[in-house]
Amino acid sequence: VVPKDWEIGVYAWRVQSQAGESKEAFLNRPEPWWVQGDAGAVASPGGWLRAFGKCFAFEGTTPKVVLRDGQAKRELALVGDDTGPYALKASIPADLAEGNYEVRIHNGLGGELGWSKGIDLEVRRRTPWPDALFNVVDFGAVGNDGQDDTEALRRALEAAGKAGGGVVYFPRGR
Repeated sequence: VVPKDWEIGVYAWRVQSQAGESKEAFLNRPEPWWVQGDAGAVASPGGWLRAFGKCFAFEGTTPKVVLRDGQAKRELALVGDDTGPYALKASIPADLAEGNYEVRIHNGLGGELGWSKGIDLEVRRRTPWPDALFNVVDFGAVGNDGQDDTEALRRALEAAGKAGGGVVYFPRGR
């Protein structure tokens, strides 16, 4: 039990067995469980990342988020108002090079020992979404006629697939 008169902080503790084996752990050190980028499993330059875990912030502290690539590290700006003990969001600089990074979080306590273990994040440019438009009406669909338009929809989807993607557009209708 941490004594009540101690200030909030990151505390290291060690348990040693009679055989001399030792286990060390930390209390109140940030512990990210996973990160998510603006492109799902990856983040993109100019995008964002969200981290989820515990001990990210305490009352009166401001967390820091850094991306490490080998020895180089880059601090990220926090965004949004949902930064708290269990989640945070940070922006990825638009000029950040593509590559694999390690995300580390600090909650403002514990000095150098207060940095979380790293969690991997890939940063890569987003592939632009194809802008070709495939209107289902152009493939024979007729809205509001009560008929089955399955074949017209299938043809529109196949055309989009052959073109490498795009938007299959459904105008108003039933």
